[in-house]
This record gives sequence, structure tokens and C-alpha cells, in this order.
Amino acid sequence: MKLVIIESPYKGDVPRNKLYLQSCIRDCIFRGESPYASHRMLTDALDDNNPLEREIGIRAGLAWRNAFTLASRDDAPHQVFHRVTPVFYLDLGWSNGMERARTLYVLEDVPYEERKLPADDPFFVKLERCPSEYGGVCSPFDAVQCALSAGHIGNHVFDWAQYDKERAAVAEPLR
Repeated sequence: MKLVIIESPYKGDVPRNKLYLQSCIRDCIFRGESPYASHRMLTDALDDNNPLEREIGIRAGLAWRNAFTLASRDDAPHQVFHRVTPVFYLDLGWSNGMERARTLYVLEDVPYEERKLPADDPFFVKLERCPSEYGGVCSPFDAVQCALSAGHIGNHVFDWAQYDKERAAVAEPLR
């Protein structure tokens, strides 16, 4: 499993950015990766509004750029080390923290990836409650179907487990 460091916005619209980060984490997992997001973990322990604690958290998160993972291969007589890959999610643009990380990666010649979430990700669908026909909980696919077939544009609350099943069913034929 490939190890990745997620870079995405945090400061600013924190509730929105936390939801976005949750989708980024899920996207990595569906790609067969094991993600690390310092701004998800460290902000629970440090006060992001305190400049000193924010700086400590940023430095702690950036320290992971030097991590390597051991990848043993059956066809290779020796062990191979791979650098953990930073991944920038860009649907919300570049935050100051992301730009700072990118500058450091470029200066240190650390390769990184730029990504966007799939267009059908629940992050992009307005969360509104659905009528009783869905029991108040639905997948993003149900929400779209509801709006199209019943003409209802309501408040959809997503069932993440159902979303995972539907996304896996779509991805299965691709494997």
C-alpha cells in the first residue's frame, strides 16, 4: 500500500475544509493508499488559532516528508525504499499552508502529486434532508435521482456506507 501525505486547506472555513479533508482521505483509501493528514490529527491536540502552536503543528506535519517506506517485492532480491508521496488536493485552490509545503518540496526536490476529487464525491453535493421515501438518509446517487425523478430538491443526509458500496461496484469492473 502506497503511503501518502495529504495537503489540503484547513484554516479559514474550517467546517467545510474538514469535510473536504474527509473526502480526500476516502479518495486516497479508494486508490489503495494509506493517507496521513497532519491537519486532521494535530489540530485536535494543538490550537490552530494560536500562531506558535500552528507553527509547531505545521513543522511536525512537514517532518513526514522525509519518511521512507520499505517495499519488498517478490521479484526483487533486495529491498526497495520509497519516499512517502505528498498529494495536493486542489478543488478548493491553494491555501497559504499548501503553498508553503509545495515550496519546501520543490526546494528539497521531493516529488508530489496534484489531484482533484471525483465529480460525484459527496463533498460536491449539497447536503439537504431527503423526503420520507428515503427515510431521511440516502447516497449521493439517490439524492440526484430524487431531485431528477421526483422534482424534489430537499435536504439530503448521506449514508457513507451506501456510497462506499456504490463506488466499489462502479470501480470493481475496472480492476
